[in-house]
Amino acid sequence: MAAHRPARPSPTVGRRWAAVQPSFATVFGAPWLWIADLSQPEQLPVRILPLLMIATQLLVAKITPPPAGADPRTSRLMTLMPLVLGIALYRQPSALMLYWVSSNLLQILQQWWLGRRYA
Repeated sequence: MAAHRPARPSPTVGRRWAAVQPSFATVFGAPWLWIADLSQPEQLPVRILPLLMIATQLLVAKITPPPAGADPRTSRLMTLMPLVLGIALYRQPSALMLYWVSSNLLQILQQWWLGRRYA
């Protein structure tokens, strides 16, 4: 068998990565509403963003129609995964949780719009 070589990114990808990389530092120390630093977990006794992530992910799982012929275990897994992810990601930086919650909210809006348009 021939040995596999890892793929090498093109020079264009490298230049784009170098152009974006300095902007990563802008999250450090950046405040947002009640969060003093987006690069750190929330400093509240009960973190709000991970709980919002769990709630919005459960809502996404509930409103997304199952694929045709889906196994019933799949819907149980879709209900369990947000809880597992919420526990695993509870201490992650607030910027990640904010990204995840906003992405879930956009998914909810998209599913609502598609449901109204094509239902």
